[in-house]
Amino acid sequence: MPCNSRRYPMKLPQLFPLAAAALLVGCASVEEPPVRDVGPFPTRWQAEIDAHLAISLIDPDSRRVRYDMAPVAARGPEKASVGYGVCAWVNARNRFGGYTGAKETYFFFQQGRLVSSGLGAPAAMNEYYCSAFRKAALQR
Repeated sequence: MPCNSRRYPMKLPQLFPLAAAALLVGCASVEEPPVRDVGPFPTRWQAEIDAHLAISLIDPDSRRVRYDMAPVAARGPEKASVGYGVCAWVNARNRFGGYTGAKETYFFFQQGRLVSSGLGAPAAMNEYYCSAFRKAALQR
């Protein structure tokens, strides 16, 4: 069936820029305000992480931890929480005695104490927080 140009005069080309603009508005990112009042720096952060891994892993004696950064002031996993975040690559043996492979894991501190970790969390969650912590480190 042929299109009747008198009945639908150029509506589709006129709607295209409006639809494109609406899609682009959804892609705009909102900058979060800088993190302030984060509390004391966790001076024993490596010892706290090590103690947490010792009680959380199946074979804690086999743990291998590599830190890529020091703790940075950042927003945490809980809504409106601020503190210090750090990421590490954690590898340990599983129940079968084989190493699982290094996995990037986040650790979050408040008032100098470890309050949250991504150990056992989905990889996407650890990637999200570790990228946020790295971004916070670059802004300092």
